[in-house]
Amino acid sequence: MQHHIDMSSVVKVFKSLSGLDATQDKCAVICKSAANTISRLIKPDCDVVAEMPRITFAAAALAYYRFTLTDEINGVTGFSAGDISIDCSNGGSSAAKVLYEQAMSDISDLLIEKRFAFRRV
Repeated sequence: MQHHIDMSSVVKVFKSLSGLDATQDKCAVICKSAANTISRLIKPDCDVVAEMPRITFAAAALAYYRFTLTDEINGVTGFSAGDISIDCSNGGSSAAKVLYEQAMSDISDLLIEKRFAFRRV
């Protein structure tokens, strides 16, 4: 089951994490993809409305992590948005990954259990 995640909140949080104008097409695509990924991981019986702040932060953190990875793949070492300049050459995706992992840990109680174990027959 896929839950509806408030995209405007995801974009708002992504914008605050990245310092970018989140109306850019690339940002919108990454935010939508991240929200869809997170929504598929949430338990069917989850009260999504009550948990929306935590869920949207996790989706935005995933979007930000993906954004930093795409910039590294494309060879971008920094960017400017208005008066703000950010240098990403010092491991931006590493920090974004930690942020994403912490956000996922924060919502772990809302996620479908995906663990398994090999047992002998």
